[in-house]
Amino acid sequence: MTFLNRRIIQQPTLFASSRRNFGNLLEIYETGQTSTSGSGRQLTSIHSEPTFTTNWTKSGLTVNVDISSIADAHPEFYAYLCRDDETTLATYQFQEDQTQTTLSHTEANYETFIYKLKVGTTVVSSHTETYVRPTPTYTASFSTNELTLTASITSITNAHNSFVITLERSDGTVLQTHTLADGETSFTFNQVDSSYGTYNYVVKINGIQTDAYEATYTSPPIPRSYSSDSDSDSSSSSSSSSSSSSSSSSSSSSSSSNSSS
Repeated sequence: MTFLNRRIIQQPTLFASSRRNFGNLLEIYETGQTSTSGSGRQLTSIHSEPTFTTNWTKSGLTVNVDISSIADAHPEFYAYLCRDDETTLATYQFQEDQTQTTLSHTEANYETFIYKLKVGTTVVSSHTETYVRPTPTYTASFSTNELTLTASITSITNAHNSFVITLERSDGTVLQTHTLADGETSFTFNQVDSSYGTYNYVVKINGIQTDAYEATYTSPPIPRSYSSDSDSDSSSSSSSSSSSSSSSSSSSSSSSSNSSS
């Protein structure tokens, strides 16, 4: 026992060196375990890196990357959905025997984005997606009164201030414009024309025609002057009486003359 203790005491350097080496190895292991995709460090695994197929899809403002036919899945490996600037949007830890999964992210704006799918620090797939704001839909109805056209725009969906609705003539003359407000559901155009006739109107959104309407404005009939007609009838009746009277007088005169003969 004394011999063993003496050997340990006489060789302190060997003991300290072994302890220091073990501590360094432990530190390297722990650092590797906590590394992220952005750190650029990843442990060398005894397991093969998972392989799989990818399919990118979009729904509204959401991008999906479907991972299927996964082989060699193991919890040591992670998949990352990232932007091209390395911002991580979604993370997935592989599980043994799992053959498929999906990573998704929903954007806030209608723009163009570049995505990358990585396993660890390795880019395995890239994708560019453009999100286009949907064009508003609406119902247009028309009515006329005298020389005024009323165009009612109702049941508006997806209203946004990047869209302008115009009321125009068929030759492209813009009569009125209306910029949609976010969430707006209805509004009305009132167009007054200056003369009677037939006019063709069209409704457009951002320059694209959606509706057309033909309006005919007819001038009202000229009213009859009943007082003039009455005077005319009275004059005609008087003239007729006068003529009849004159005829009677002639006849009387003729009788007298015959009698005298």
